[in-house]
Amino acid sequence: MLHKINQSNLILLTFTLLIIQVGACKKKTTDEPNPTPIESEGKFLPTTLASSWVYDTGIVKTNVTITNNYKSVFSKQYNEYTSLYNGTTTKAYYAYSKKEYTVLYSQSGYADQEITYLKENPTVGQKWSDTVTVATTPSINNYEVIATNTTVNTGTLNFTDVVQVRLTIGATYTVDAYYVKNVGLVKYTTNSNGTITTSVLKSYLIK
Repeated sequence: MLHKINQSNLILLTFTLLIIQVGACKKKTTDEPNPTPIESEGKFLPTTLASSWVYDTGIVKTNVTITNNYKSVFSKQYNEYTSLYNGTTTKAYYAYSKKEYTVLYSQSGYADQEITYLKENPTVGQKWSDTVTVATTPSINNYEVIATNTTVNTGTLNFTDVVQVRLTIGATYTVDAYYVKNVGLVKYTTNSNGTITTSVLKSYLIK
């Protein structure tokens, strides 16, 4: 589970890590729609077509965009988010349903796995975990809400009422992800055995 992954996948999956690129899914009619959320819910995951975000580590930038493709699995519609990094495009699939924000972990030759990376109405100290199987090796993703009203300044943008969630995998890997309603992910910091990487949101457009 602690193998190396590329920067673009880390931005897209920051909370679960380790997404593997999957083939494009053509837009289609689904008989497995997500339940319509209450209007005030689901705000940490914008889903409007063509919305976009630009993240910057200070060395490289990654552009994330919502497409009109999706996957229908686990009785949900997972919207496709593409990431352009160093000329390479990768894909990830996210959904909000029943007060949980989830992402698909896909591996060639294996069934999709669903991972919960955030929950509606988070509270400080809230914890949960997911078991992710890489090939045939299971690993546990442990999540904890660290803060719900912190602030983040990205150099170009300033955010308040930020939710901070920490993912811990084993003894040497953590990811701190920062979310804002109506925007989504605004910052993440990884610590891999003492090597720290931070990426921040520099600009965004919610359609």
